[in-house]
Amino acid sequence: MYSMCDRGTVCRLGMWLLLATFTTLSAHGNIDLEWRPTAQTVAVGDSVDLALYAVSDSDEDQLLSVVEVIFTWDATYLELLGLDQDGAVDLASSGFPTSGDCDLNELVPPEDGDGLYQAWANFGEPVPATPEGTLLTTFQFEALVGTIEPSGVLMLSSNGACRTVVVDGVIPGWDVTGALGSATATITCTTNGDCDDGLFCNGEETCDGDSCVAGTDPCPGQPCDEIGDVCTCPNIYDLDGSCFIDSTDLGLFAACWLLFEGDEGWTENGCDDKDFDCSGIVDSTDLGLFAGAWLKSYDEIDPAAYPECRACEGEVTCP
Repeated sequence: MYSMCDRGTVCRLGMWLLLATFTTLSAHGNIDLEWRPTAQTVAVGDSVDLALYAVSDSDEDQLLSVVEVIFTWDATYLELLGLDQDGAVDLASSGFPTSGDCDLNELVPPEDGDGLYQAWANFGEPVPATPEGTLLTTFQFEALVGTIEPSGVLMLSSNGACRTVVVDGVIPGWDVTGALGSATATITCTTNGDCDDGLFCNGEETCDGDSCVAGTDPCPGQPCDEIGDVCTCPNIYDLDGSCFIDSTDLGLFAACWLLFEGDEGWTENGCDDKDFDCSGIVDSTDLGLFAGAWLKSYDEIDPAAYPECRACEGEVTCP
């Protein structure tokens, strides 16, 4: 009996092959992913084209078989329209997959500010990533609103569920992901309307020259309700959200008290926020609490004295 390594030449040949394989893997470079251009300036309504390149990080071509890119952008400023394969390398597929466990691509193309792009090389024909860069596809966006600061389009290494990966074109499953790029777009304006981001709580933006200027806080020192486009106050007795306890609030309370005192119908008629003591009915006790708050506040709110409390929600303490 003898082992393979009893034959010196065969053993040395096997060891040489193992060493060569290890050396090849160790020297194997990575493939970077880049947006081009990395920065551009456009006007509202213009196209914003971002080319996605696979770039060898060495002075030689490197082969790839699959690319998956998790990317994000600010959907307030940019709308993703789709992909353009004009001038790109020939691929088996290039697009936005809707299946999988990544919790991305709610639509094609995605609209919510994050997405997953996937490219597959043709079977048996891996794609060479050159040192100069190989064009995979071009992302096409439209500029929606003028920017105060440049708006970024980023590639993420991971979103928690999935990750960005470049798979080698020779060794199955071998991860050759290199550096991930980013890009920005500055969107200029000509009118104040070009700068309106549709949000209330960050103030009204304006156009100065061709640059958007941030608005001022519409609710200084107060909470802001973006859904209702109103300033709010942390006080249960300010029933109309005016930040004053006044006769308007008394009228709102009185309407519920007079119509539904002792009647369970108040819960279905918008009166549930007038049951200040959480008794289950709107009654004279609630009137007394309201009157006390009104007299103490002198039409001004003291949040420290009247902490926020919407009655009977189970997680708050009512007065």
